[in-house]
Amino acid sequence: MEELKAQGKQQMEVLKAQNKQQMEELKAQRKALKRALDPIKEMVFSMVFAPRTMSSNSSKYWKSAAEYYTGSPTPSRIICAVSGVRLPACDVRAGHIYQEQWWCPKGTLGFKTHDPWNIHLADAHEY
Repeated sequence: MEELKAQGKQQMEVLKAQNKQQMEELKAQRKALKRALDPIKEMVFSMVFAPRTMSSNSSKYWKSAAEYYTGSPTPSRIICAVSGVRLPACDVRAGHIYQEQWWCPKGTLGFKTHDPWNIHLADAHEY
């Protein structure tokens, strides 16, 4: 019986050592993956969370988008594209869905960046 206990204890020590080694390998892999993904993450976040586009403060694009979505270039209330809540028009900002700063070979999009349907209207606090 004592011999079985000793074998069990020895096997447990071997498993613990293997587990520790595997955990160290996983940590090293996670660090390597993070280093590899950081440049990609930075690029994606710079595209998504970039400063407001020129449509947000341009009455030209704002009005065309407002008319496209509401039927009026000067609506009193607009439904936020993010939350679905009807808001006073003064609290709504415009932003491009596909932004000009995102690279794409010229003429391959099939639409112009400033087309009204490429602009969404959302609560100014969502930006």
